[in-house]
Amino acid sequence: MVNKLKVVFPVIAIVLVMLLSGCATQKPVEEMTPGEVVTQFWTDISEGNYEHAYELSFHANQNMSKNIWIDEHKSKWGENGSYIKIYSFNVTDIDPVDSSQFEGNFTEARIVSTNATIAYMGHNETGQLRMVLVNTTNGWKIFGNY
Repeated sequence: MVNKLKVVFPVIAIVLVMLLSGCATQKPVEEMTPGEVVTQFWTDISEGNYEHAYELSFHANQNMSKNIWIDEHKSKWGENGSYIKIYSFNVTDIDPVDSSQFEGNFTEARIVSTNATIAYMGHNETGQLRMVLVNTTNGWKIFGNY
């Protein structure tokens, strides 16, 4: 009986560590840098995690509900991100930009430049993408509809 307990307790401990570490791997949006937001957004899109991608986006159009946004992105990128495959994605530069050029409730803006190789609906593309991010009370958010 004691020998069985010696085996069971370590197994339970390992399972608990795996469960707890899996839950804690994603940073809260409020703690992410602009580069992390962009990288996580495209990871979420390619995996079909549209609910989290929605949380990383600035929504200037308050008339669009979360469900409509998610439905539009499922239509554009595939049910589970099946229309897009990301082979490489690297943030290359982050530059400040005059935030007064953009309408909304935020304190500052940045342009995040990336290099990426992707396939969209079977067509491979390699190139640069520049995205504007704005700093809101809830952290950095992607400005624009991607």
